[in-house]
Amino acid sequence: LLAPWALTISALHDYAMQLAGALGFMANVVLWQQSGYFDGQATLKPLLHTWSLALEEQYYFVLPLVLGALAWWHRRWRAPAMLALTVASFALAQWALQLDPSGTFYLLPTRAWELLVGSLCALPGWSQRVQGQRQLDSGWLCLPLMLAALIWGVDEAHPRGDAMLVVLSTAGLVLMPSSMLQSQRAWMRALHWIGDQSYSLYLVHWPLIALAKNIWLQGVPAWVSWLLLPLSFGLAQLSYRYIEQPFRHVATPGELCRKLGWILMSLALAAA
Repeated sequence: LLAPWALTISALHDYAMQLAGALGFMANVVLWQQSGYFDGQATLKPLLHTWSLALEEQYYFVLPLVLGALAWWHRRWRAPAMLALTVASFALAQWALQLDPSGTFYLLPTRAWELLVGSLCALPGWSQRVQGQRQLDSGWLCLPLMLAALIWGVDEAHPRGDAMLVVLSTAGLVLMPSSMLQSQRAWMRALHWIGDQSYSLYLVHWPLIALAKNIWLQGVPAWVSWLLLPLSFGLAQLSYRYIEQPFRHVATPGELCRKLGWILMSLALAAA
């Protein structure tokens, strides 16, 4: 709703295309055509963060078809085929980085390997095999590697070295759950609370930052940046409580239709 007052005419046109792309699970393609993710102008796009949501939805549409084909062929080939797809996607990403870094970042064929690693972790029996060989808490190894990649980085190109470290570290935590992360100590409960709301927080934080950057083109004042932090958590809490949780506990199809109706009305208002 703030977009018409914060964006220029050209930026508003791009925003409308991003919104349509987000609704059609094609935001990553729209953003690829508009600018690179790491370009300076990209930080002014309120829906820049929807690229990853679109990528995930595309993956969720394609993966059942792949699994269905593998089940029809022969179930014992499921793990080898998915592993081959993972390696092929990663190899394609490394080759495409030289030709189209922006497309490599945004598009499913070159990012599917990261999601396929998660699917491989979910295959029956993999977690039991790995846990049987565990000798230390996975958190002590995986978390430092993940933080090093996120904070300092080991590679300028993406998705490559940093992405691989984060993906493999996450896979390690999935296959070998860390008792440290499951602790009920006070400091860990705060992290659990943030984790519970992380999806809602992801949805609301970037539009606030991007709109602030559009309003203060010469640099967002420090007091505004600090104000956006509690505002992001406040909006995330509202979204988590009144949108995310109710949709997780829908009792009847009629209730689902009513809730979807309210969302469509809100989206139509935002598009107008």
